[in-house]
Amino acid sequence: MQFNNQTKHNQEMVLTEVKKKIQLVDGVFNPSEANDVVNALIGEKINHHKLQCLSMRIENDLAETGYHEARIEELEKEKETLKKYIADARAKGYQVRIDGMLKFSFI
Repeated sequence: MQFNNQTKHNQEMVLTEVKKKIQLVDGVFNPSEANDVVNALIGEKINHHKLQCLSMRIENDLAETGYHEARIEELEKEKETLKKYIADARAKGYQVRIDGMLKFSFI
């Protein structure tokens, strides 16, 4: 049995059993393909948070968007880290294995 314990917006969430898993990415890629996968996945998440900020600000100019802004910054940093990692793989003639599992549970 696998469990997931998270906090969201500084609110404690209930410990729940992971109910569903989806293997989103699972493969070996050349560096160009790996870079495309990383940019697509992380880019979508960044866009999601940007849209959340925009939506909140449309409703209320003073809306607190700190969580989303922090996630955007964190994701941008991870994207840069992975870009360097993939460039290193390219320079050394390696391929890149990516394993991305989504886990879903009720909270």
